[in-house]
Amino acid sequence: NGTTTFAAVTSSVTKRWEESNQIPYALAEASEQMGARAWLAHYYQEACPYTETSGATGILWDRQKAQEGLDSALEFIKFLRSKSNCVTGFLFPARTDRCSDDLLKETIKQARVFGGLHVRSHFSEYLQEYLEFKSRNPNRTMVEWLRDVEFLGPNVCLTHAVYIAGHSSTNEASGDDLQILADSGTSLCHCPLVIAREGVSMESFSRYIDAGINVGIGTDTFPPAINEEMRLAALIDKVINRDRAVGSTADIYNAATVGGAKALGREDLGKLAPGAIADISVFNLNSLETGPIDDPIRTFVHTATGRDCDTVIVDGRLVVSGGQVVGVDEE
Repeated sequence: NGTTTFAAVTSSVTKRWEESNQIPYALAEASEQMGARAWLAHYYQEACPYTETSGATGILWDRQKAQEGLDSALEFIKFLRSKSNCVTGFLFPARTDRCSDDLLKETIKQARVFGGLHVRSHFSEYLQEYLEFKSRNPNRTMVEWLRDVEFLGPNVCLTHAVYIAGHSSTNEASGDDLQILADSGTSLCHCPLVIAREGVSMESFSRYIDAGINVGIGTDTFPPAINEEMRLAALIDKVINRDRAVGSTADIYNAATVGGAKALGREDLGKLAPGAIADISVFNLNSLETGPIDDPIRTFVHTATGRDCDTVIVDGRLVVSGGQVVGVDEE
């Protein structure tokens, strides 16, 4: 689909306290073989949901298992540092609401010990998540909570961050949430497709951008098609705000390129410029489906698909040619 760099949170299929050690290591091997620039993590969390045969659900909390997961994550990061410069480790406490204050604080501490690691977590993706937090913390928001435990900063990226104060479903005034995020330098990863499937949306992409928050575009579901996410981000922003002028192609394109690079702390990625790394994607917009090209970027955002991706170069290495992954038998 033309993605040169991805930050994978792996499958977390089991939703247990931590994942199988085999998954991130296998992903690291595959990333190197295919030549993708990858930020990889071994996820961990303190709470594990379960469902009984009767259908009843619950959550088990286990600090020791969470610590074991964090230890495995740090070992994985050490392993990646022995590999190529195209694979980088980061810390991924899977969901903030399934982590205690102590675990989040320890994550930030270890990020500092390891020289400023990138930290990422799913945050306020579900309304129930927000409401449950408010039932325990009536006098502060989830953003204020992360500020209080110092789980914000330029090396932190929050995936989703949909339900913050001011969202129509929270019944709370806007408050200081946007300003807190902007002042802290925290980045957000906006994944519009997966939340749209739930019938909800961020309110709104342009409101976060106007507040001075760095926002990137992510793919948190299949298909992992950055074009689709960009287009949906633009359209939903226009619908939510009832304003054609918002969700501009410039803002969307910048979020998917330099916004994502900034979130990863890499000013040398996401752009074509002197001194930048040779990560390049080439899209062919000459098909009938793309229509007239009065503005190439607008055409790219609003009509192109992953099938229009012809060439991808990562760190000067050709990894996609003629729409096919080099060295991989896709069939």
